[in-house]
Amino acid sequence: MRTSLRRTATAALMTALPAVALAAPLPSAAEPLPGPPGAIPDQYIVTLDHGTAPQTVLGGLGVQPLFTYRHALAGFAARLTPAQVQRVRAAPGVDEVEQDAVVAIPLGEDAPADSDLEPPYPGDVPGEPTGPVDFPQNTAAPGAPGAPMPAGPGPAVSDPAVSGPAVSGPAAPDLTVPYLAEPEPAAPGEAAPAAPGESVAPRPGTKPVPVPSPIPQTVPGTAVPSAPVPDSSGPRSKGLRGMGGFTPWGLTRINNRALGGSGFQVRATGAKVTSYIVDSGIEFSHPDFGGRAVPGYDAIGDGLDGGDCNGHGTHVAGVVGGGYTGVARKTTLVSVRVFPCVGRTSNSAVIAGVDWVAGHAKKPAVANLSLAGRWSQAANRAVEGLAKAGVFPVAAAGNDNLNACFVSPASSRTAFTVGAIDPEDRRAWFSNWGTCVDIHAPGTGILSAYLNGSFRDMDGTSMAAPHVTGIAALYKDTHGDASFEALSAWLTGHAVRNVPIDGGYGTARLSAYTNGL
Repeated sequence: MRTSLRRTATAALMTALPAVALAAPLPSAAEPLPGPPGAIPDQYIVTLDHGTAPQTVLGGLGVQPLFTYRHALAGFAARLTPAQVQRVRAAPGVDEVEQDAVVAIPLGEDAPADSDLEPPYPGDVPGEPTGPVDFPQNTAAPGAPGAPMPAGPGPAVSDPAVSGPAVSGPAAPDLTVPYLAEPEPAAPGEAAPAAPGESVAPRPGTKPVPVPSPIPQTVPGTAVPSAPVPDSSGPRSKGLRGMGGFTPWGLTRINNRALGGSGFQVRATGAKVTSYIVDSGIEFSHPDFGGRAVPGYDAIGDGLDGGDCNGHGTHVAGVVGGGYTGVARKTTLVSVRVFPCVGRTSNSAVIAGVDWVAGHAKKPAVANLSLAGRWSQAANRAVEGLAKAGVFPVAAAGNDNLNACFVSPASSRTAFTVGAIDPEDRRAWFSNWGTCVDIHAPGTGILSAYLNGSFRDMDGTSMAAPHVTGIAALYKDTHGDASFEALSAWLTGHAVRNVPIDGGYGTARLSAYTNGL
């Protein structure tokens, strides 16, 4: 399990202000703090003490909340003036007030190659006003609190390998559907070489909390333009129109301890487990889902009722539980839609989706969060509440080649955080790293369901995380419900060890493995 480094600084970083009556003089400490990169002007997430009703705070303000939270955490999100923010900060029962911020994923199939690296635009985000979005610059000196962490390898800690038999089997049945070939831009950087003969053990305890200072990076999405895939037998080189006789390489990799295995065969199906996909929605009619994809919650309110007009959520759902491309091929896939078509949303909308799952999950249950924003105390606390509610949360590490401890929900103490590897077991050039990454899974050239009944390959930690979510569903299908700690320990304890991850800084050199489930 994890050391206390990951979370013990929380109280020191985000202390609540003394509670006083709304009419009392406002202390200087109630002044709003600077917003994070991608902050949404005049939009805030308010976390309340348990037992405090949102209306007791909102009643005297004449404000209607954008979202109200009751399950994963207590609180609300609302548009507030500076004067209202000060009154809320001083109200009894208010724990924290955090400025809302943008979370982004790629815009879809026809977006430019670098579209997921562009800053979000005002008005694209649910509840966001039209106007400039402030991206403050980080002026911290190198090495100072809040300064960006350097990329690259760091010291490693030895860890004994875990041995076990490889498991393989026949390929999945044919589904004759369109295959959408994706452009192949060159990777914008070479991954640093792995340190030979070294491995990093999964760290015990909890994840460290970084100082939430602005970082001069773009708002991260979690799927990136595809880099070239070394495997010449992959779907991109074949240009397949049908799927007969081909097993996606990611499924083969998580089903074999050694490189060079073949096939995908597991005993469990995930039929007893509900998998919640917190994303851009799901195309329910896609043939790879066989009627197992259903609507759950929609934070966008545009009438799609959990349907997908972006493609990202459908792709992620396909990796978790598609009949051909998925790990847990009979799990129920529930759409928790928090992204609109444009692929940008707010922390408050993500928290609303997580809160809904915490209050409505049919257990045993797992949740996939293939999304990433800058460090957010509120988002991390919501994921902690989700785990306490008995749902196993799996999060993407993010695609900025930086320390995942600066990313939410990856840095949450109860997010099981997944980085991406390529077909040679190397860390993908974009994958975030560090002590907040629990494990790695295939994340380049991943073939899965896409819009209009098609299939497409995509890259990203967004694609790595659902491999692990699928394995978690297989585990719960086999062993019944389990605590976050027990399932985390099983996943790390049975992972493939000593993979040539170059992340350093305590990055676990572990690759996800089904281990006979």
